Amino acid sequence: MGKRSILGNINMKIVYIGTREMGYECLKFLLQAYAQQLVAVYTLDESLAPKTAGYKALDDLMGWKKIPFQKVRDINAAEITQQIRQYAPDVIVQVAWSQIIKDEILRIPRRGCVGFHSSLLPRYRGGSPVNWGLINGEKEWGITFFYLEPGVDHGDIIAQKKFPIIEEDTCKTVYEKCTSAAVEILRECLPRIEQGTMPRKKQDDSKATVFKRRKPEDGVIDWDKTTLQLYNWVRALTHPYPGAFSFYKGKKIFIWKAKKAIWKGKEKPGTIVKVDKEVLVKTGDGALRLQSIQEEGRGETAAISYEFGETEKLS
Repeated sequence: MGKRSILGNINMKIVYIGTREMGYECLKFLLQAYAQQLVAVYTLDESLAPKTAGYKALDDLMGWKKIPFQKVRDINAAEITQQIRQYAPDVIVQVAWSQIIKDEILRIPRRGCVGFHSSLLPRYRGGSPVNWGLINGEKEWGITFFYLEPGVDHGDIIAQKKFPIIEEDTCKTVYEKCTSAAVEILRECLPRIEQGTMPRKKQDDSKATVFKRRKPEDGVIDWDKTTLQLYNWVRALTHPYPGAFSFYKGKKIFIWKAKKAIWKGKEKPGTIVKVDKEVLVKTGDGALRLQSIQEEGRGETAAISYEFGETEKLS
Protein backbone atom coordinates (compact mmCIF):
# COMPACT_ATOMS: atom_id res chain seq x y z
CA MET A 1 0.00 0.00 0.00
CA GLY A 2 3.01 2.32 0.03
CA LYS A 3 4.91 4.18 2.67
CA ARG A 4 3.34 5.18 5.95
CA SER A 5 2.84 8.85 6.75
CA ILE A 6 5.39 10.59 8.91
CA LEU A 7 2.49 12.21 10.83
CA GLY A 8 0.89 9.06 12.09
CA ASN A 9 0.59 5.31 11.72
CA ILE A 10 -1.88 5.50 8.86
CA ASN A 11 -2.09 3.00 6.05
CA MET A 12 -5.56 3.30 4.56
CA LYS A 13 -6.85 4.28 1.13
CA ILE A 14 -8.59 7.68 1.07
CA VAL A 15 -11.06 9.06 -1.44
CA TYR A 16 -11.41 12.82 -1.09
CA ILE A 17 -14.47 14.89 -2.05
CA GLY A 18 -14.18 18.64 -1.55
CA THR A 19 -14.50 22.19 -2.77
CA ARG A 20 -14.41 25.80 -1.53
CA GLU A 21 -11.59 27.26 0.60
CA MET A 22 -11.98 24.66 3.34
CA GLY A 23 -11.85 21.86 0.80
CA TYR A 24 -8.74 23.39 -0.76
CA GLU A 25 -6.86 23.71 2.55
CA CYS A 26 -7.82 20.25 3.76
CA LEU A 27 -6.70 18.71 0.47
CA LYS A 28 -3.46 20.68 0.66
CA PHE A 29 -2.82 19.13 4.07
CA LEU A 30 -3.65 15.62 2.87
CA LEU A 31 -1.33 15.98 -0.11
CA GLN A 32 1.47 17.06 2.21
CA ALA A 33 0.86 14.40 4.83
CA TYR A 34 -0.85 11.44 3.14
CA ALA A 35 -0.40 11.78 -0.62
CA GLN A 36 0.36 8.09 -1.02
CA GLN A 37 -2.86 7.18 0.74
CA LEU A 38 -5.03 9.31 -1.57
CA VAL A 39 -6.49 7.09 -4.30
CA ALA A 40 -8.85 9.64 -5.89
CA VAL A 41 -9.94 13.27 -5.57
CA TYR A 42 -13.32 14.65 -6.63
CA THR A 43 -14.32 18.28 -6.81
CA LEU A 44 -17.18 20.37 -8.19
CA ASP A 45 -17.25 21.19 -11.87
CA GLU A 46 -16.59 24.86 -12.72
CA SER A 47 -19.98 25.11 -14.42
CA LEU A 48 -21.57 25.06 -10.94
CA ALA A 49 -19.27 27.79 -9.57
CA PRO A 50 -21.81 30.64 -10.05
CA LYS A 51 -24.21 28.79 -7.74
CA THR A 52 -21.54 27.87 -5.18
CA ALA A 53 -20.60 30.67 -2.77
CA GLY A 54 -16.87 30.70 -2.13
CA TYR A 55 -16.10 28.23 -4.94
CA LYS A 56 -12.39 27.53 -5.28
CA ALA A 57 -10.80 25.28 -7.86
CA LEU A 58 -8.36 22.56 -6.81
CA ASP A 59 -6.47 22.44 -10.12
CA ASP A 60 -3.25 24.04 -8.90
CA LEU A 61 -2.97 21.44 -6.14
CA MET A 62 -3.65 18.50 -8.43
CA GLY A 63 -2.04 19.59 -11.70
CA TRP A 64 1.26 17.76 -11.16
CA LYS A 65 -0.11 14.82 -9.13
CA LYS A 66 -0.65 11.33 -10.53
CA ILE A 67 -3.67 10.85 -8.27
CA PRO A 68 -6.92 10.44 -10.27
CA PHE A 69 -8.69 13.83 -10.20
CA GLN A 70 -12.20 14.42 -11.49
CA LYS A 71 -14.65 17.33 -11.59
CA VAL A 72 -18.28 16.32 -11.20
CA ARG A 73 -21.70 17.90 -11.39
CA ASP A 74 -23.31 15.15 -9.30
CA ILE A 75 -21.22 13.07 -6.91
CA ASN A 76 -24.07 10.55 -6.67
CA ALA A 77 -24.21 9.80 -10.41
CA ALA A 78 -24.14 6.06 -11.08
CA GLU A 79 -20.81 6.14 -12.93
CA ILE A 80 -19.13 8.10 -10.10
CA THR A 81 -20.50 5.72 -7.49
CA GLN A 82 -19.10 2.79 -9.47
CA GLN A 83 -15.70 4.50 -9.77
CA ILE A 84 -15.52 5.05 -6.02
CA ARG A 85 -16.51 1.44 -5.40
CA GLN A 86 -13.65 0.29 -7.66
CA TYR A 87 -11.15 2.40 -5.72
CA ALA A 88 -12.18 0.40 -2.60
CA PRO A 89 -11.40 3.22 -0.16
CA ASP A 90 -11.02 2.54 3.53
CA VAL A 91 -12.41 6.00 4.26
CA ILE A 92 -14.04 8.82 2.30
CA VAL A 93 -13.27 12.36 3.46
CA GLN A 94 -15.83 14.95 2.40
CA VAL A 95 -15.18 18.67 2.95
CA ALA A 96 -17.38 21.71 2.15
CA TRP A 97 -19.61 19.70 -0.16
CA SER A 98 -23.21 20.93 -0.51
CA GLN A 99 -24.62 17.82 -2.20
CA ILE A 100 -25.96 15.16 0.15
CA ILE A 101 -23.96 11.98 -0.39
CA LYS A 102 -26.33 9.07 -0.83
CA ASP A 103 -26.28 5.77 0.98
CA GLU A 104 -24.83 3.86 -2.02
CA ILE A 105 -21.57 5.78 -1.51
CA LEU A 106 -21.72 5.94 2.29
CA ARG A 107 -21.72 2.14 2.50
CA ILE A 108 -18.54 1.72 0.44
CA PRO A 109 -15.63 2.53 2.83
CA ARG A 110 -14.95 0.11 5.69
CA ARG A 111 -13.97 2.96 8.05
CA GLY A 112 -16.91 5.10 7.02
CA CYS A 113 -17.49 8.39 5.27
CA VAL A 114 -16.44 11.38 7.37
CA GLY A 115 -17.01 15.08 6.88
CA PHE A 116 -17.31 18.50 8.42
CA HIS A 117 -20.21 20.74 9.34
CA SER A 118 -19.45 24.35 10.20
CA SER A 119 -21.39 24.43 13.46
CA LEU A 120 -21.38 22.69 16.81
CA LEU A 121 -23.79 19.89 16.02
CA PRO A 122 -26.55 19.11 16.77
CA ARG A 123 -27.17 22.89 16.66
CA TYR A 124 -27.51 24.52 13.25
CA ARG A 125 -28.06 21.41 11.20
CA GLY A 126 -28.88 22.10 7.57
CA GLY A 127 -27.77 24.76 5.13
CA SER A 128 -25.77 27.97 5.58
CA PRO A 129 -24.90 27.41 9.25
CA VAL A 130 -22.32 30.21 9.60
CA ASN A 131 -24.62 32.72 7.92
CA TRP A 132 -27.46 31.82 10.27
CA GLY A 133 -25.17 31.88 13.30
CA LEU A 134 -24.06 35.44 12.54
CA ILE A 135 -27.61 36.54 11.77
CA ASN A 136 -28.63 35.22 15.18
CA GLY A 137 -25.77 37.00 16.93
CA GLU A 138 -23.99 33.89 18.21
CA LYS A 139 -20.87 34.58 20.29
CA GLU A 140 -19.43 31.05 20.34
CA TRP A 141 -19.00 28.87 17.28
CA GLY A 142 -17.09 25.86 16.08
CA ILE A 143 -16.85 23.00 13.64
CA THR A 144 -17.89 19.36 13.87
CA PHE A 145 -16.15 16.34 12.34
CA PHE A 146 -18.63 13.48 12.09
CA TYR A 147 -19.62 10.27 10.37
CA LEU A 148 -21.95 10.89 7.45
CA GLU A 149 -25.20 8.95 7.56
CA PRO A 150 -28.41 9.11 5.53
CA GLY A 151 -30.21 12.34 6.34
CA VAL A 152 -28.82 15.79 7.04
CA ASP A 153 -26.07 16.18 9.65
CA HIS A 154 -27.31 13.35 11.89
CA GLY A 155 -24.20 11.18 12.15
CA ASP A 156 -22.07 10.35 15.18
CA ILE A 157 -19.64 13.07 16.24
CA ILE A 158 -15.91 12.34 16.00
CA ALA A 159 -14.51 15.66 17.20
CA GLN A 160 -15.40 19.32 17.64
CA LYS A 161 -13.36 22.51 17.98
CA LYS A 162 -14.81 25.71 19.46
CA PHE A 163 -13.81 29.33 18.98
CA PRO A 164 -15.34 32.75 19.70
CA ILE A 165 -17.16 34.95 17.23
CA ILE A 166 -16.13 38.57 17.76
CA GLU A 167 -18.12 41.61 16.65
CA GLU A 168 -15.76 42.30 13.73
CA ASP A 169 -16.14 38.80 12.29
CA THR A 170 -17.92 38.25 8.99
CA CYS A 171 -19.01 35.06 7.27
CA LYS A 172 -15.60 35.01 5.56
CA THR A 173 -13.54 35.26 8.74
CA VAL A 174 -15.67 32.71 10.59
CA TYR A 175 -15.23 30.25 7.73
CA GLU A 176 -11.49 30.93 7.87
CA LYS A 177 -11.55 29.92 11.55
CA CYS A 178 -13.54 26.80 10.62
CA THR A 179 -11.00 25.96 7.93
CA SER A 180 -8.03 26.19 10.30
CA ALA A 181 -9.88 24.02 12.82
CA ALA A 182 -10.75 21.45 10.12
CA VAL A 183 -7.10 20.99 9.14
CA GLU A 184 -6.13 20.48 12.77
CA ILE A 185 -8.92 17.94 13.25
CA LEU A 186 -7.74 15.92 10.24
CA ARG A 187 -4.19 16.00 11.58
CA GLU A 188 -5.35 14.71 14.97
CA CYS A 189 -8.06 12.25 13.98
CA LEU A 190 -7.15 10.42 10.78
CA PRO A 191 -4.55 8.13 12.40
CA ARG A 192 -7.04 7.14 15.10
CA ILE A 193 -9.78 6.50 12.54
CA GLU A 194 -7.41 4.15 10.71
CA GLN A 195 -6.56 2.39 13.98
CA GLY A 196 -10.23 2.13 14.95
CA THR A 197 -9.59 3.92 18.26
CA MET A 198 -11.47 7.15 17.55
CA PRO A 199 -14.45 7.59 19.90
CA ARG A 200 -17.82 8.37 18.35
CA LYS A 201 -20.60 10.19 20.16
CA LYS A 202 -24.25 10.05 19.20
CA GLN A 203 -25.92 13.41 18.70
CA ASP A 204 -28.63 14.47 21.13
CA ASP A 205 -31.56 15.05 18.79
CA SER A 206 -33.49 16.85 21.55
CA LYS A 207 -30.96 19.71 21.30
CA ALA A 208 -31.00 19.90 17.51
CA THR A 209 -31.88 23.04 15.57
CA VAL A 210 -32.34 23.01 11.80
CA PHE A 211 -31.97 25.89 9.35
CA LYS A 212 -32.70 26.05 5.64
CA ARG A 213 -30.14 26.81 2.94
CA ARG A 214 -30.16 30.49 2.01
CA LYS A 215 -30.77 31.81 -1.50
CA PRO A 216 -29.52 35.13 -2.96
CA GLU A 217 -33.01 36.61 -2.84
CA ASP A 218 -33.14 35.97 0.92
CA GLY A 219 -30.70 38.84 1.47
CA VAL A 220 -33.27 41.66 1.26
CA ILE A 221 -32.97 44.09 4.19
CA ASP A 222 -35.87 44.84 6.54
CA TRP A 223 -35.09 48.33 7.86
CA ASP A 224 -37.61 47.92 10.70
CA LYS A 225 -35.15 45.59 12.44
CA THR A 226 -32.78 46.89 15.11
CA THR A 227 -29.35 48.29 14.29
CA LEU A 228 -27.66 45.23 15.79
CA GLN A 229 -29.86 42.87 13.79
CA LEU A 230 -29.05 44.71 10.57
CA TYR A 231 -25.33 44.87 11.33
CA ASN A 232 -25.40 41.10 11.85
CA TRP A 233 -27.40 40.70 8.64
CA VAL A 234 -24.81 42.55 6.56
CA ARG A 235 -21.76 40.78 8.01
CA ALA A 236 -23.47 37.40 7.69
CA LEU A 237 -24.14 37.82 3.97
CA THR A 238 -21.11 39.75 2.73
CA HIS A 239 -18.37 38.35 0.44
CA PRO A 240 -18.10 35.58 -0.65
CA TYR A 241 -21.88 35.27 -0.28
CA PRO A 242 -24.43 37.03 -2.51
CA GLY A 243 -24.88 39.97 -0.14
CA ALA A 244 -27.49 41.92 1.82
CA PHE A 245 -29.40 44.34 -0.39
CA SER A 246 -32.01 47.06 -0.53
CA PHE A 247 -33.50 49.28 -3.24
CA TYR A 248 -32.86 52.95 -3.91
CA LYS A 249 -34.81 54.77 -6.61
CA GLY A 250 -35.64 51.41 -8.14
CA LYS A 251 -32.01 50.25 -8.23
CA LYS A 252 -30.77 47.24 -6.31
CA ILE A 253 -28.06 48.26 -3.84
CA PHE A 254 -25.84 45.68 -2.16
CA ILE A 255 -24.42 46.63 1.23
CA TRP A 256 -21.12 44.83 1.73
CA LYS A 257 -19.89 46.57 4.84
CA ALA A 258 -21.60 48.65 7.54
CA LYS A 259 -21.26 49.71 11.16
CA LYS A 260 -23.67 50.41 13.96
CA ALA A 261 -24.52 54.04 14.65
CA ILE A 262 -26.58 55.97 17.20
CA TRP A 263 -29.46 58.11 15.91
CA LYS A 264 -32.26 59.59 18.00
CA GLY A 265 -34.46 60.91 15.18
CA LYS A 266 -38.01 59.71 14.60
CA GLU A 267 -37.75 59.18 10.84
CA LYS A 268 -39.22 56.06 9.29
CA PRO A 269 -36.85 53.08 9.05
CA GLY A 270 -35.00 53.07 5.74
CA THR A 271 -34.74 56.87 5.57
CA ILE A 272 -31.32 58.24 4.69
CA VAL A 273 -30.78 60.64 7.58
CA LYS A 274 -27.24 61.80 6.85
CA VAL A 275 -24.95 61.98 3.80
CA ASP A 276 -22.43 64.58 5.05
CA LYS A 277 -19.08 62.77 5.60
CA GLU A 278 -20.96 59.53 6.29
CA VAL A 279 -24.11 57.77 5.11
CA LEU A 280 -26.56 56.90 7.88
CA VAL A 281 -29.79 55.01 7.32
CA LYS A 282 -32.50 54.90 9.97
CA THR A 283 -33.19 51.50 11.52
CA GLY A 284 -35.84 50.36 13.96
CA ASP A 285 -33.92 51.75 16.93
CA GLY A 286 -31.00 53.82 15.61
CA ALA A 287 -29.00 53.90 12.39
CA LEU A 288 -26.71 51.86 10.20
CA ARG A 289 -23.57 53.53 8.81
CA LEU A 290 -23.08 52.32 5.23
CA GLN A 291 -19.42 51.88 4.31
CA SER A 292 -19.10 49.76 1.18
CA ILE A 293 -21.97 49.40 -1.30
CA GLN A 294 -22.57 48.33 -4.88
CA GLU A 295 -25.29 49.20 -7.32
CA GLU A 296 -26.24 46.10 -9.30
CA GLY A 297 -24.31 46.04 -12.55
CA ARG A 298 -21.65 48.47 -11.31
CA GLY A 299 -18.49 48.18 -9.23
CA GLU A 300 -18.25 48.20 -5.46
CA THR A 301 -17.62 51.65 -4.00
CA ALA A 302 -17.49 53.63 -0.76
CA ALA A 303 -21.02 54.55 0.30
CA ILE A 304 -20.08 58.22 0.75
CA SER A 305 -19.12 58.45 -2.94
CA TYR A 306 -22.53 57.23 -4.13
CA GLU A 307 -25.26 59.68 -5.08
CA PHE A 308 -27.49 59.12 -2.04
CA GLY A 309 -29.84 61.97 -1.11
CA GLU A 310 -30.66 62.95 2.44
CA THR A 311 -34.29 62.27 3.50
CA GLU A 312 -34.68 59.83 0.61
CA LYS A 313 -35.48 56.22 1.36
CA LEU A 314 -34.08 52.75 0.96
CA SER A 315 -36.69 50.04 0.76
